[in-house]
Amino acid sequence: MSDPVATTIASYEAKSDEYIRNTDQLSYFPDLPDMLDKFISLLPGKRVLDVAFGSGRDTIYLSTHGISTEGIELTQAFIDSLHGKAITPLYKMDMRWLGFADSVFDGIWCCAAFLHVPRSQAIMTLSGFARALKSHGVLYFDLKEGSGDEWKSEGNVNEARRFFTYYTLGEITQMLVDSNFEILFTRRQEHAKKNSNKPLWLNLMCRKSS
Repeated sequence: MSDPVATTIASYEAKSDEYIRNTDQLSYFPDLPDMLDKFISLLPGKRVLDVAFGSGRDTIYLSTHGISTEGIELTQAFIDSLHGKAITPLYKMDMRWLGFADSVFDGIWCCAAFLHVPRSQAIMTLSGFARALKSHGVLYFDLKEGSGDEWKSEGNVNEARRFFTYYTLGEITQMLVDSNFEILFTRRQEHAKKNSNKPLWLNLMCRKSS
């Protein structure tokens, strides 16, 4: 069986210009600056990994706010694009298998990316985040509320198949606890539901338990 992540990455490669154009400004996402600032305020130190950084929008924000930021991506076009905008260590790496030593990061920022990981690999991925974080390191990530998974061909890129996994808040918080995290903050973006039948976004902030 083919890896859904590989197909999703191929779609991002094919539509990289469109995705960057649709996501590279914080003004497109009014909730994000507050989440970034909250994340920064909770960090026990200054070394952060931006997981699947996409357009590089958040990497640049963190770097310009005094955070020593490194980034990983599987989409080569995103890596090439960010190399032209920021001086920061970038690696072509899969979030499911982080190639870093244990306990090296003070924080992991993973925006709109974990939702592409198949559910069968979710605990493995979260446990890998915990392994790479220092004691009491902070993790932020978000995903879409729901159940099951599906392939979609619209959104920030159109006519390109991407795999999405949905979670209830209770399900994902239990997974975090099972992966050695304590929950600091959760939010359902209720305001985004107005006049829309799209799934709600869930924002989660947590800390490595030890």
